[in-house]
Amino acid sequence: MMPHRPHGSGRSHDPLSDLTFVRGRGTEVFDSHGGRYLDFIGGYSACVLGHCHPRLVQAATEQMSRLSFAHAAQSHERMALESAITECVMRDCPDAKVWMTTSGARGVELAWKIASAVRPGGILRFDLAYHGRSLATASISDTPRVNAFYLPSGHVRILPFPIVPPHEEGSLERRCEEILCQAQDMLCQSHREISMLLIEPAIGSRGYYFAPPWFCKRLADLAHAFGVLVVSDEVQMGLGRLGEWSVAMADGWQPDLVVLGKSLGGGILSMGAVMGQAEWMDALPEGIESETYAAMPLACRIGCEVIRILEHEDLVGRAGIQGTKFRSRLRKLLPESLSIVGRGWATAIGFESYGNNGSKMAREWVFDLSKAGLLVHLTGPARDRLALIPPLNVSCDDVQEALEILEHKSLSC
Repeated sequence: MMPHRPHGSGRSHDPLSDLTFVRGRGTEVFDSHGGRYLDFIGGYSACVLGHCHPRLVQAATEQMSRLSFAHAAQSHERMALESAITECVMRDCPDAKVWMTTSGARGVELAWKIASAVRPGGILRFDLAYHGRSLATASISDTPRVNAFYLPSGHVRILPFPIVPPHEEGSLERRCEEILCQAQDMLCQSHREISMLLIEPAIGSRGYYFAPPWFCKRLADLAHAFGVLVVSDEVQMGLGRLGEWSVAMADGWQPDLVVLGKSLGGGILSMGAVMGQAEWMDALPEGIESETYAAMPLACRIGCEVIRILEHEDLVGRAGIQGTKFRSRLRKLLPESLSIVGRGWATAIGFESYGNNGSKMAREWVFDLSKAGLLVHLTGPARDRLALIPPLNVSCDDVQEALEILEHKSLSC
């Protein structure tokens, strides 16, 4: 019981909400009772390098003793991070520019401002999308769960994300074609009223669903044909989570803007970034957008160090290879009734085949796995999926331990 904590700030849906953590190192975290856990939630990708990575701690300590804040965020650290992001994420866009924000949600809001400055109008987005819980981003997210204010929805148009529920017939390819036809009809009728197409190429917070790359490319091409800007929200799935610096760039479709967050701060500070071609990034006049703590030297130093580690240790490329191996081993250990999907180090175990009982089973699994020392995330629209989000530098020993815990749980069912 937390006497000073508002009811609305709680997480009654989360089986792990009663745990209180006191320290962490790498993939390990420890609670107030001395319990040790492998953290395969990792701040929903925020702890991209695990907890208290020594190089990040050293960088933060050095920067705090030198310059943690700068007027108007003018610092060498900011320039270094802008260069690092464009070189790694936007390497195919030579005139790319970067706008730093304090979070992923603020990044999405900024992208919306930029799109509106170029082309005033509303937003076209996916039904399962989650872009944040600020007042603006709540209105363009999975509204039944996020939007407590029920803002007028005339500025938002919604497309279904391409998934095929277990109880329905039909292929994913056919479902994608149906959605593309729906998008074309919508754009034909209303494209003058739409500012941007907001694509979350891999749904993160709403269940770990992955759209086929060809589908995203055709959808982006369709939007561009009608003059609509395309924005890729990679707040959770960018910076290596799927084995690529940018999901959109790697999959061959060209967004006008890319939004990053979570991983950029290394689990130490909240950060976000919007990047794109100069013609779009320069669309906002001065004074329209400003955040006191955006691009502060301390945050930028940490962001630079995160990118250096990812690059020098080839953790982005490793994620694609090791994540595939991890799911292959999972498939051999878990019952066929459980679905296993993923890309890179983003993995989901689904209980959809159990119908109405799937949510109860998934919740029990999260709780039982935590008792055995493994933290996983309960997710999905019906909360009948488990997301496994380890740090990109997770060790082979930790992966083996996690697999053994999962196997033991499956055998006990």
